[in-house]
Amino acid sequence: MDFLCLDFINSRWYITHKPFHDPLDSRDWLEKISTRYSLPEICLVKNIGELKTFRELLFHALLELCIECKIQGIYIQKVNDILANGHVQSVLIPKGGGYCLQVQHHCDDLTWVMYQIALSFSELITEYPIHNLKKCGNPDCDWIFYDDSKSHTRKWCDNRCASLMKVRKFRAKGAEK
Repeated sequence: MDFLCLDFINSRWYITHKPFHDPLDSRDWLEKISTRYSLPEICLVKNIGELKTFRELLFHALLELCIECKIQGIYIQKVNDILANGHVQSVLIPKGGGYCLQVQHHCDDLTWVMYQIALSFSELITEYPIHNLKKCGNPDCDWIFYDDSKSHTRKWCDNRCASLMKVRKFRAKGAEK
C-alpha cells in the first residue's frame, strides 16, 4: 500500500544515516515523488525548508500515534491549518461521452503539495485502522509503515531490517554461550 504521507515522512531516515543525503535536497527524488503522486514538480518549490519542517511535524505526530494511539491537539491543528490553506474546488467537466469531477487548486505549488501530504496523512489515520501503523522494530531505523500483512504482525519496515535484526538476535544468543 502506498501513502504519500509515509513516503514523505520516511524520507527523513536518510538524515540520520550520514553516507546519504536528504532526499528533499535531491532533484531526482523530488521529480520521482511528484510523478508518482501526480503533484506539481516539487523540485521547483523555492522553500524546501518549509517542507522539511512539515515533515518533522508529521513524523512526530505519527510516532506519537504509533506509540500512544493518539495525537496531540497541536499536531492536529497544524494539519488542519494546512488543509484550510489548500483552496481547492471541485469542478464538473465533460469527458468523453460523460462527465467527471476534477479537483482544481487555487494556491501556490508549495501550499498545494503540503495540502496533498496533509490530506494523505488525514486519510491514512481516518480511513485505515490505526493499530496497523507501526514504527520499524529496528532501533536504528525510524521508518513508519502501514502493516497490511494478513496477520498484521509485521515488526520491520522491510526485509533488510528484518534480516539485520534476526542476525543481531542470533549473534547475541551466540555471545551469551
